[in-house]
Formats: sequence, C-alpha cells, structure tokens
Amino acid sequence: MKVRCPPVARVGSLSVKDTKTAADAIQDEDGPQHLKQVSRIKDIILQKYLPSWERILVSRHRRLCHFDCYAGPGVYEFEGQKVHGTPIIAVRAAQEHLAKAKGHRMTVILVEKHEKQRASLQKEPKRVRPYGEGLQVHVAAKYVKEFVPKLLEPVPRLVPAFFMVDPYGHPLTVPILNDVLNRPRTEALINLMYARSI
Repeated sequence: MKVRCPPVARVGSLSVKDTKTAADAIQDEDGPQHLKQVSRIKDIILQKYLPSWERILVSRHRRLCHFDCYAGPGVYEFEGQKVHGTPIIAVRAAQEHLAKAKGHRMTVILVEKHEKQRASLQKEPKRVRPYGEGLQVHVAAKYVKEFVPKLLEPVPRLVPAFFMVDPYGHPLTVPILNDVLNRPRTEALINLMYARSI
C-alpha cells in the first residue's frame, strides 16, 4: 500500500494561497502536464529566493549564471491554470534584476534532453521577450550527467552561479554534485522526491 502525504497547508512562509497567486496564468492551445502541489511549492521557493540571491551578489559581481539542469517544458497546469515552471521563473527574476542593475550581465542555461519537453521549453521563453539588455538565455538539448561536468570547465570559477537540480528519476551523481558545490560562490537548490511503500 502506498502512503500519500496530505496536502501541505504551509511551508515556512509559503501558504497554499501563495501557490495560487505566485504565477501568472498564461494561455496556450496545447494542454500542459499537471504540476503536483509539492512541485509548486518548490517553484515558489525558487521564485522567492532568486531575487535575494541576485541582490546580494550584485554589489561585487557584474556577471551571474543560472543553470536549470532539468528544465522541463517551462509551463504546467496547476489547479486549472497554466503556471510557469522553474525556467520562466529564472528568466523573469533575471529580467527584474538586470532592469535595476544596469551594465550587469546574466546567462541562463536551460538543459532538457526530452524532445517533447524541449519543444515546449523553446517556445515558452518567447512569451517573456524581449529579454532586455545583458540577459542571454540558451536551451541545451543535452544529457545532463555529461553536460554539467563539461559545463563547469569553461565557466570561470569566480563567476557566481546558481544551479537548479530537480531530477525526475535520473539524478546527478554525488561526485558531480560535489564538483558543483565545491565551486566558490555557487549555490544549488536540489529537489529530491521519492515514494515509499509500506
């Protein structure tokens, strides 16, 4: 028998009301996949955290990098509405940051191997264009376990980086995560979910 967790009413300062209001509803002819409430809470944590991360680092660094290692389709259905996933949350946070930090730069790299997911992902960022000065957004059709180690080599170690790691059944290995976290000025939001049967 599988044991299901009851709906989460509040996590820290996040309420169920937050999950309904934190993202804008968007329109599309295709039906997006359903987003579970626990994943929606993860998205809101990211949405609340990124502006603070960017604001703290902007005083000493003119360039920031954001990597979404399992980007997904970029849009989901939640409680009857289409809501943005982590890629669009990251792009919007970068836009707001750069609008205030003139002359600064930010690179957002969205990694998604799955073809159908990537097709949606390539379409969704266009909805928030123009990106604005200083922002670059790239979608990478790569196998993340091979791509991330190669990615770490050319990225200067002094450039602050944020890694979003939200795997679905194929997590990064511990050695790769150690390489990520051993970089100076690097942070990661790692979401690991599992089901337990009794």
